[in-house]
Amino acid sequence: MQVGDWGRDARACAGALASERRLLETNLGLRILCIEDDPDTCEVIVELLRREGYDVRSAASGEEALKALRDTSFQLVISDYMLPDLLGSKLIRRAREEGLLKEETPVLIFTAHPSPERPEGAMILRKPLAVDMFLRTVYDILAPAREAELEKARLSLMEKFQDGGEPVRAELILYVSASSPASLRALRNMHELLAAHVPNQVKFVVVDLSKESPASVDEDRIAFTPTLVQRKPEPRTWILGDLHNIQVVADLLAYAGVEKKK
Repeated sequence: MQVGDWGRDARACAGALASERRLLETNLGLRILCIEDDPDTCEVIVELLRREGYDVRSAASGEEALKALRDTSFQLVISDYMLPDLLGSKLIRRAREEGLLKEETPVLIFTAHPSPERPEGAMILRKPLAVDMFLRTVYDILAPAREAELEKARLSLMEKFQDGGEPVRAELILYVSASSPASLRALRNMHELLAAHVPNQVKFVVVDLSKESPASVDEDRIAFTPTLVQRKPEPRTWILGDLHNIQVVADLLAYAGVEKKK
């Protein structure tokens, strides 16, 4: 695969896309394997994906890709069709036969070939490809993986910060929506903040509004996600957004008397 106009356009607009697509950034380090033998094209793809918050590993051949798959599991595999040692379609088939790639793991194959062989479950992307369409395709494909990460983070925080029987000094509810990058960022920011505080002094609940709608939604007058509500101590306080200014929440905890870990 040659860089061509698509590669030059990608380099020119990568920075602009990263800032314009703020809501699509920070994808929790979802892992992507990029298989591309042309170093310039590979650099472009990796740079674009990393700017979007993905954890990207690259391989220049089918054999390198198989080694990477043996070492690490990936949520998405992106491959050129014409690799130096074998076709991308044959690589995917071999990886699945060897148990290195799950059947449900999505695959994108780039090609300008007029009639490429398409492995079962793979998506063919025709070159040249618009950068914004490429990033949107990747984002949409990874929606299930993103939702799984949200649920994992939600359960982890719920387990650590439930009422432990001691007097609770602060009660917080974070309302989120699955597959929302802003909700994922809010969870990550809260996880980092609460990890530095004494757990039993904080009752922290995460409510995924894509799966449930408890009475507290009306009580807290929730109109947007993510929204963090401090219910205790009074007065009730609302913080809307991804909590990038986490110091505001830290100040609320300090006001409530929640102690930091020693």
